[in-house]
Amino acid sequence: MYHRLSQEPTENTPAIMECQSMAKPHQNVNIRAAIIHVMGDIIQSTGVLVAALIIKFTEQEKYKLADPICTFVFSIIVLCTTFNVLRDTICVVMEGVPQDINYKKLRSELETLDHVKMVHNLCVWSLTLNKNAVSVHLALDELVDTQIILEGATAMLRQRYKFQHITIQVERYIPTMSQCPVCLMPA
Repeated sequence: MYHRLSQEPTENTPAIMECQSMAKPHQNVNIRAAIIHVMGDIIQSTGVLVAALIIKFTEQEKYKLADPICTFVFSIIVLCTTFNVLRDTICVVMEGVPQDINYKKLRSELETLDHVKMVHNLCVWSLTLNKNAVSVHLALDELVDTQIILEGATAMLRQRYKFQHITIQVERYIPTMSQCPVCLMPA
């Protein structure tokens, strides 16, 4: 069996430093969370000011409910705006499949590469919001240059799917692999 980590550039593959430009610049979760926090503070402060003005300039007792109503409404707004950041963060912590990666399409594209007879142990996960990783085993025809297959698969994964960390293990295809329950199940 042969394998190569994507961080080991060859003469035909770019160095890992070039891949940093593929990252989505608007996906920094810390900045998003800070902006949402500041906006939430502004909204809640505005709500407190509005409630205070209503209570101050109306003498009726029923208008004193403006404060808890504003607090409740603006708290719901802040919770709703925080949901996306929380969801994205949980996906990274749990090493979930990135939302912009179609697992079935990725698998079928790997299966259509020249000399690839079978794809198994395909794992895709988020390292951060803008860095994704993939690990896969490719079972190949006999008598093929594995280095060419590795370089082609690595280039496809970098260019089409923007993976920053790629681990590909190539192995010779054995007919019994097609009946192996572990090989057939999705990772």
